[in-house]
Amino acid sequence: MEDGQRVEVWDGSKENYLGKGTLIGRTTVYFIVTDEGTLRSLPNAEIKPEGVPEEAIIKSEDNPKFVLDDGKTVYGCQVWWKPLSKTKQKK
Repeated sequence: MEDGQRVEVWDGSKENYLGKGTLIGRTTVYFIVTDEGTLRSLPNAEIKPEGVPEEAIIKSEDNPKFVLDDGKTVYGCQVWWKPLSKTKQKK
């Protein structure tokens, strides 16, 4: 996928439709491994969590970053998404 690609986005459970948006690039994001073994991220997953043991933090590079049409930013690690078409939107 290229920057500018239009997508449809659902929350991490894939039950709630969040809307349409645009891939604006790829970035490094951070996950926190919980005591239960699940992964979580901060709302802004680009910020390395503070006050969390280093061994509980996972760094992932090249993660898709989307801006939804309502202005909210989400990351590929937080949501389910699919392209609207195979080509990016022309400006």
